[in-house]
Amino acid sequence: MKKNTSLVGWAIFCMLFINLNQFALAANDSENNEKEIIAAEGQDESDATDGKKDVFSVDLLVDATSRDVDKYSGAIGEGWISHQGVTLTHNPSGAYLNALSYVKEDGLNEVDLLVGWSVDFHDITLDGGGGYYAVDDDEDWLAWYLEVTLPQFAGFTPSAYIEANYGVDDGRGGIFWKFKIQRDFEIFGREFAPEFEIGGNDGLYGYNPEFISFGRLTVSTEIEMSDAITVTPFVAVQKGGAEDGIANDATLVYAGVTASFSLF
Repeated sequence: MKKNTSLVGWAIFCMLFINLNQFALAANDSENNEKEIIAAEGQDESDATDGKKDVFSVDLLVDATSRDVDKYSGAIGEGWISHQGVTLTHNPSGAYLNALSYVKEDGLNEVDLLVGWSVDFHDITLDGGGGYYAVDDDEDWLAWYLEVTLPQFAGFTPSAYIEANYGVDDGRGGIFWKFKIQRDFEIFGREFAPEFEIGGNDGLYGYNPEFISFGRLTVSTEIEMSDAITVTPFVAVQKGGAEDGIANDATLVYAGVTASFSLF
């Protein structure tokens, strides 16, 4: 029975994602002419501002999520979670420094320090680097990560992410990975970004090792408050991700909001 229920759950995930995009295609057909006009009007302004970007940029991020779910590994914790981050980017090279804190119901839980590099190569984006994760009441971790985003195909943007974590003291650790398909579209003038993800691990954090340990569907929309401030609410549905992985028949629904601030 659990196997049949699992298959039904995956079928619902896929049907939701497909139906969202079919609805998006119908909505986009009625807006194509307007978008072409806007694009043409904005071309001169874009040309005028190209080449004037700052050498360095600083961006702040604050988010709050109703449930503690790791967006990379799919790991599920208890209660809510909030992140606060700052990123310093050297725009000509794509190199960046990032600091990110994790606040949970019982207070500050973790601080991550990352050094990375993002570069475009023949329409393929590579984003990789390393980091140090300082975790409260647990071992600190070293991490190496790489995300590869492929060119858009038929309106869809595929990407793959892999990360290796190792304990600073005893060397325990492992690898987890994630595959994602995203498609942006507009409905009645509002842009939405549904994305479907599946991920797995090799036993990291004592979890059940599985090539696919969770599946997740997320729908978000960006709201530009100003040139420097963007607010992004989202709703997500995830299956699996607990210690017993995809064998966990529960389906978790949660929501959150992210605020991004561009200082310069």
